[in-house]
Amino acid sequence: MRHTLVHNLRLDGYFVLEACDGAEALRIVIGQSRPIHVLLTDVSVHGTTLAEGLKPYRPEMRPLFFTGDTKNLLAQVRQILEPPQQ
Repeated sequence: MRHTLVHNLRLDGYFVLEACDGAEALRIVIGQSRPIHVLLTDVSVHGTTLAEGLKPYRPEMRPLFFTGDTKNLLAQVRQILEPPQQ
């Protein structure tokens, strides 16, 4: 599911960072100089804990929690993000 979402967001022109687990997400967040607007995370894999752990590094970053139900996920992401400038 993550790969499909990342692929579709990149096709739409968004800059996407992806991590396979919380430790990698923390390394990416700390090392990234660009703004990170949204954290997409699965509630079932400790997503709330991840969001709270990243908050001190990126207080402006908004978490979007989801589950295996992908039907409306991309639409929800687009509602939060501004369209990419092209």
